[in-house]
Amino acid sequence: MLIFARVTLNDSGEISLQGGEGIGTVTRKGIGLPTGSPAINRTPRHTIETAVREAIGPTRGAQVEIFAPEGALRAQKTYNARLGILRRHLDYRHHGDRYPRCRKRAGSARSPSSWR
Repeated sequence: MLIFARVTLNDSGEISLQGGEGIGTVTRKGIGLPTGSPAINRTPRHTIETAVREAIGPTRGAQVEIFAPEGALRAQKTYNARLGILRRHLDYRHHGDRYPRCRKRAGSARSPSSWR
């Protein structure tokens, strides 16, 4: 699934992150994000904000819209609605398979074969 960013520069000095097509909205408390905000977890938010700040410098501002055209379709196959996330699938920790990439190291005690 492809994930895109649209960045609009401004002079506010602040970086704001918004969810576009395929990025859902948090509708319930309990997942560490404010209700009504884009359903993008803290670590990806920090990564995006840090990269944008590095690119634009310390005084400029930017509005960053993250969008994933296939996000709504992918969200139908997840538990997102039960978690209070509507219309999105965006998980930077997984890469198209059912195990996080960091746990796929051969011979690791935490490899998928030891999870059974």
